[in-house]
Amino acid sequence: MRPAIVAVSLSICAALTGSVGLAQQDGIRRAILQRYDVPTAAAHETVLGTAEVVKGGRIARHMHHGVEMGLVLEGRMVLKIEGQPDLVLEAGQSYQIPAGLAHEGDNVGDGAAKVAAVYVVEKGKPFAEPR
Repeated sequence: MRPAIVAVSLSICAALTGSVGLAQQDGIRRAILQRYDVPTAAAHETVLGTAEVVKGGRIARHMHHGVEMGLVLEGRMVLKIEGQPDLVLEAGQSYQIPAGLAHEGDNVGDGAAKVAAVYVVEKGKPFAEPR
């Protein structure tokens, strides 16, 4: 297996097997928000990032050569994914975007919106491409 896929697999296994025992510790609360199969046909890398979108701002239409999973940390966003109904996401809600689908987002809240996302993308290709 490729190193990035092994790292993701080990992280998921640790989260799944460790969460039962660790859930009993005082002061720690864990939650698996989403699961998504990791592509194995080519070399991939895992990228963790954040984005902050100013009030009234937008993330222009683009796509990634891999999957994206994210969590809205603050604010309210409308996420538009090609071929799917629009998603209105507020702080604490998560989303996933399949590989290669064009998507865009609008901040429709009263202030800045903040998002954290994990991407599993093909190495050597542009991180994002306009669509």
